[in-house]
Amino acid sequence: MFVVVGDHNINLPDGEQIPTAVASILVHPEWNSTNSQNDFAILGLASTLVTSPADPNAGIACLPPDVTQTFEGASLTVSGWGSTIGGSFSPSSVLRAANLRVTSNTECASRLSTPLQGLFGDSVMCALGTETSSSFCNFDNGGNN
Repeated sequence: MFVVVGDHNINLPDGEQIPTAVASILVHPEWNSTNSQNDFAILGLASTLVTSPADPNAGIACLPPDVTQTFEGASLTVSGWGSTIGGSFSPSSVLRAANLRVTSNTECASRLSTPLQGLFGDSVMCALGTETSSSFCNFDNGGNN
């Protein structure tokens, strides 16, 4: 398994990709595959990750200094190659991004249908699009939908 930095179109090699081997995978100990709670892992890399100075958009995401914050009201950007068609897994070949705003889980649950309202616990961060057409792509959100 490799982590690739600097890729934009997964179908076209453009010479800017920097692959780095994954040495270890640490899955969250309370991950629950039935409801996507704690659905993340930390990848240990075999060597130091180097980003290309030629691509200022390629960077390293860092954990927040205070994990007890709710970040409500904060702006964030999600990105990925997930499906842009709801309910299908037809990945985009081009990296897509959307700007979102972190909301309270109460506000988020109130906007969703009743079955989905039970998904919001302390380990879930909800973000809504700043425009009606903005959202994450299916399979980009860390969940199974």
